Amino acid sequence: AALGELWKGAAAGRRNMVSVVCGTGIGGSIVLDGRVYRGKSNNAGEFGNYLVNREGEQRRTWSSCTMVNQAKRYEALTGRSADGRELFRLAEAGDSDAVRLVEEYYEAMAVGLFQIQFTLDTELIVLGGGISEAPFVIPEIYKRMERMAEDAEFGFLMPEIVPCRFGNKANLYGALYCHLYR
Repeated sequence: AALGELWKGAAAGRRNMVSVVCGTGIGGSIVLDGRVYRGKSNNAGEFGNYLVNREGEQRRTWSSCTMVNQAKRYEALTGRSADGRELFRLAEAGDSDAVRLVEEYYEAMAVGLFQIQFTLDTELIVLGGGISEAPFVIPEIYKRMERMAEDAEFGFLMPEIVPCRFGNKANLYGALYCHLYR
């Protein structure tokens, strides 16, 4: 996904960027000086393992807070089936369980994206996966980030976050790039 966006997508012309893909879990890639950074054990960019919540005994990784998992929590709470899109719709309609679960999702996204920005300070974070196709998601994440920044007692780096130009198909463009140029 990162290579597809770097090649012809939202990150074209950039040299340092991060791609975060949100689906069933959270994945990603780090691009430094135009090249994917893989790390010593090929695990660089495995952002889904970030700890984003430590309330009480409950510790959650970023991947455990995706909309897929929040929808499963909703079903466990209410007995009603919902996918991520339906959970957003239910929250918009005022369903209190859905509102809380969607808020947890946005908070986890904000925390994870701040961790990336403070660690790497890249030019751009490109948000991909199915969630990137919902135009309201990035503005809602920014709202949470701005609130967190108001409470911060430290320097503040607000990342530039944009949706993948190729949405949920960015990985296919990256595969094509690899096929054509490697």
